[in-house]
Amino acid sequence: MTKLIVLNLGAGNINSGFSHITAQLRTEKGGFEQFIGSLPPNPKLAELNQNWQTFYQALHQRFDVARRRLFEGK
Repeated sequence: MTKLIVLNLGAGNINSGFSHITAQLRTEKGGFEQFIGSLPPNPKLAELNQNWQTFYQALHQRFDVARRRLFEGK
């Protein structure tokens, strides 16, 4: 069964938090459940996201080089 989660963060940011968020869980049959809440500030999340992006880009470059060597004989 496939499910879709739609997350609306409303106003706010990582440093000040999100005072009103809405999450909707939708199912294949068209029904949904809705949840309302808030998220506290988490400035560390921005740093973790930047680290993840750096790691992902480096990994992608390594695979790209390996692909070229395999398929292009370089």
